[in-house]
Amino acid sequence: MMNQDDLATYLRLSPEFGGTRFGPFEGIEILLGSDSDRCDITVPESLGVDAVHVKLLLQVDGSMILAPVEMTASVFLLKQGARRAVQLSSPTAVLAGDSFSLVTEDGPRFLIEVDELPPEIKKKRQKARSIRGRRLSAGSLAAEGKRQIWTRILVTGPGRMLQRASTFIRSGAIFQPRYIFLGIAIAGGYIWGGSMTCSSRKKTAMLQASSSRLTNCKKDLSFAESMGSDARTGFPQLVADITGSPQLGRALEEDDSLRGAVKAAAKNVLNQAHAYDWLIEGGDRRSGDFATWREMLLDEEALDADLVQVAPYIGVEPNMNRSQWSRTEDSRADDVCTRGQSRITFRQGLHLGLLVQGDALVSGDLDLYRSNKTRREDVLMATFQKSGVTEFPDTFETIVEPFGRGRHACVYIDGQDDRLDSRRLLAAMVRQLGEDSPGLPTVDSAHSVVARIARFHSADLPDVDLRQRNVDLDFSEFPVGTVLSGMDSKGRWVLQRTAATLARAMVIPCEATLRNPGPEAESIFGELPDVVPCLVLDYKLRNE
Repeated sequence: MMNQDDLATYLRLSPEFGGTRFGPFEGIEILLGSDSDRCDITVPESLGVDAVHVKLLLQVDGSMILAPVEMTASVFLLKQGARRAVQLSSPTAVLAGDSFSLVTEDGPRFLIEVDELPPEIKKKRQKARSIRGRRLSAGSLAAEGKRQIWTRILVTGPGRMLQRASTFIRSGAIFQPRYIFLGIAIAGGYIWGGSMTCSSRKKTAMLQASSSRLTNCKKDLSFAESMGSDARTGFPQLVADITGSPQLGRALEEDDSLRGAVKAAAKNVLNQAHAYDWLIEGGDRRSGDFATWREMLLDEEALDADLVQVAPYIGVEPNMNRSQWSRTEDSRADDVCTRGQSRITFRQGLHLGLLVQGDALVSGDLDLYRSNKTRREDVLMATFQKSGVTEFPDTFETIVEPFGRGRHACVYIDGQDDRLDSRRLLAAMVRQLGEDSPGLPTVDSAHSVVARIARFHSADLPDVDLRQRNVDLDFSEFPVGTVLSGMDSKGRWVLQRTAATLARAMVIPCEATLRNPGPEAESIFGELPDVVPCLVLDYKLRNE
């Protein structure tokens, strides 16, 4: 009878894709996608595959579960003996003999196989078993017990926090100058205090106590109370420490609605942090464009220093594509196109005072729009009407540009569009968000930054045209949450967009600090936040 330990999982490509057999796989999961650094099997991105598209989970009892990594990742499962494949929308149990294809039913198809390990691996494993049998002793049992205890500890919230702290030390990040000076300052304070209050015969004991206190120094920092259950003091202080903006901390302290929205948005960003790897890990044009835009904002003296720490994150998206186009749900709950580094809608661009060209989101058979000018004009006319534009150009050239691996496209009028011009966009931000802009608090107000971010997003509202000086949306006297709560669903939309921007400005730099605190990350984000508040934030968001 075959030993179950000698079996492993294999994946075999269908003959039309080469018939290659991959494996054996003996881990807990098999990842397939276009990112060779993260996936066990790499499929060309040109086939429409996501960076990490699908995973096959291998259970202890030998069962298997197939799951799309993202809701948008198309995976089609063909059960053994079935006539048609079924698209998966949730994790599904599978068996050896089943197969699945990526992107479409005719896409790359993999057959799931369970077979014996290669002879050379079985031989090594048999030798290892015999060695383990000879070494079975009280010591080895104790070691295994210790290993299992540590495993249980390290899957808890504090355990994960301890793991990150350990990585921080082993990676060498602890030896960066700012952490060394911080440690010296803290240690020096404790040691000096101990030497001044204790007699000489107690110095050793006091130094030992100082060392113990030093290992828990995060509890003595100004944001220590954030580890407690009182979100009114803890979370706002963390925001202030991570962003370097006391204004933001005070704003969240005083604005219950905004604080709750930011905390919920921060949890969402953390839970899908891998979708921001394009920015956190850097190395391509998208992160380079972000860094360039951030530097432009920093150099603009007419904008408040705290505002420019947050403003670069306005257009940041999970799994942001490389196209100038993207799609979003606007303040009217319509799916529309966005354009440029800050992902601005047509109506929003108009209301910010930018020169923008009409555009419209289309899906499905894109050839219907490429071949039919009237159809293109109709969808563009709808965008103009929804944006309150009454004059349609007499003559114009329209273009259909696909994005998102060809699933969608933006039909747009060819011509100058300030959403693509960083300098013109920056000038519009100075006009609409600067110190003298009407309907905004002064720059020294606690609500200065959040009010300006909210004002930027509110430009998408049909009745908020910032080109008019008498806009009936005033953030100058009351907190943003209070102002927006008096509106309908459009107010909630602005609040959620504002909260998401603030959350990204906090969580993403922290992820860079905890994962990759090197020169490349600092070239993207500037000075990174300190590791201790980031560890505390990570713990709070995962455990509250």
